[in-house]
Order: sequence, then structure tokens, then C-alpha cells
Amino acid sequence: MRTKINYRGRIELILMTSISILNLLIYLITQALFAYGIFRDELYYIACANRPDIGYVDHPPFSIWILAIWQSLFGDSMFAIRIVPAIVTSVILFIIGLFTLRLGGGKTAVSISTIAFMLSPIFLGMNTIYSMNVFDFLFWISSAYIFLRIIQTENRKLWLLLGIVIGFGLLNKTSMLWLSSGIAAGIIFTPLRKVLKTKYPYIAVAIALLIFSPYIIWNITHDFAHLEFMRNAASRK
Repeated sequence: MRTKINYRGRIELILMTSISILNLLIYLITQALFAYGIFRDELYYIACANRPDIGYVDHPPFSIWILAIWQSLFGDSMFAIRIVPAIVTSVILFIIGLFTLRLGGGKTAVSISTIAFMLSPIFLGMNTIYSMNVFDFLFWISSAYIFLRIIQTENRKLWLLLGIVIGFGLLNKTSMLWLSSGIAAGIIFTPLRKVLKTKYPYIAVAIALLIFSPYIIWNITHDFAHLEFMRNAASRK
């Protein structure tokens, strides 16, 4: 049985769009006028972007590819680089608004959820610099939203989109495996497991692995350097 979601009107969408645009403007203005300097991790990302590859010891290549393309178009100034997280964060805000609407929220709920994210200290710090982390949150919230739509609408073709998003999420940061595991558990241990009798979840897994495969290949050809890095990081070496 399909669940129909009736949005209350265009007011919520206008509100979400306005908050996202406001967030983008605030980010750009503060970066132009009050930024204190480039963060050390950003220097590392720039160095990696100057040497594009299909993998690196401590992270997959997606954020580096994006930065390399962006630098070729707009240069490598601090302001130019930080336009990217400003745009991504604004997109995240819009998706949070969509998520809230899908859960039945109205204007007040949309305002609270989006503004709470916008003012959250951890994300104010994390999303004002260029790193894979801003993309990580984008892929997490996008995957969760698509999965929610799958649950509510039973549109099995959305599994293909979920596979694409999770695949690029993994190609950005391997922590996407945690969300993937949560989604898998949510399917196996609930009535949703009936979908396992169809081909769509397996196609989604295949798509995700195909997109992630460059980093798998890189690790195979580099003695699984990322796993060694993670082991050392876990033991604080």
C-alpha cells in the first residue's frame, strides 16, 4: 500500500528555500569579511587536489576530485574554496526541510529543524571549511531521506537512487558504512524485509559497490593502506 504525502502548500517550500539562501549568504559574507585564515586540513586537501588519484591513505577521493575541478574553474583562494561547503550546507538545510515535511511537519517544524541545524555549533565549525565531512553529512541525510521515501511510498525504483547516493557517500568517506549497516538492520529486523524478495536492494548494493570500486582497487594495489591507517588511528598510534 502506498503512502501519499500531502504537503501543506508552497509556504513550507518557500520557507525552506529562503532559509537555505539566507544560510548561503551568511556563509559567504562571513567568509569574505571575517574569516580568520585557512585551516591546516584545507592545505592538505589542496595538496591532494594537486595530485588527483583514485585513493589516498586516509580517505577516498570524492572530495579531492570535487576540489580539483573547483580549483581549475575558480582558483584556490580561501574564499573560492569555501564557497563549496557553503553551497553544500545550504543544500543540506533544504533536504532537512524536506525530511521534516515527509514526517508531517509544517512551517514551525521546518523552521525549527533547519534553523537548529544552521546554528548547531559542531556544524558551524565543521561546515565552514572545506573537507570531506561536509559532503559526508550531505550523503547521510540524502540517503536517510531517500530511505524514508522508500518506506512511505514503496517506490522500489528509489532503491537505485539510494545505491547511487550511498556509493558516492562511500567514495567520499568510509564512515558511510555505518549508515549502510543501519539501513540493512532496519530492513532485516522489520517487516521491510519483504523487499529482500525483490531485485531492487541487490541492484542498489551492486551500484554502490561499482561507484566505490575505484577506492577498493586502490587499496588492493596499495596493500590495504586505508585499513592500516584506520587500525593505527583506532590505537592512537
